[in-house]
Amino acid sequence: MPFPDPPYEDIMGYLNEETGHSYEWKGPRGEKNRTLIRNLWKRGFRAKDFLRVIENKCAEWNHAPKHGQLDMRKFLRPATLFCAGKFEAYLNGG
Repeated sequence: MPFPDPPYEDIMGYLNEETGHSYEWKGPRGEKNRTLIRNLWKRGFRAKDFLRVIENKCAEWNHAPKHGQLDMRKFLRPATLFCAGKFEAYLNGG
């Protein structure tokens, strides 16, 4: 039995809402984002996991940096958050 499609719209909508961006999930421009999500979905991660990663990293990174700190807001994007190599660490607060 094939995997059900991940709720791309919900996941990307939440990311966009939390970051103020307009990352695509539909059409050719959203293919890379769908692929990132689909790959994690096939490994058993579910919508709640994606939302938790978005919440965790927004809480940590979505603020103006203090003097001398790196501005991490630029990393609040699908390519960083949904990277298979870091997703589980981000999910667990890392």
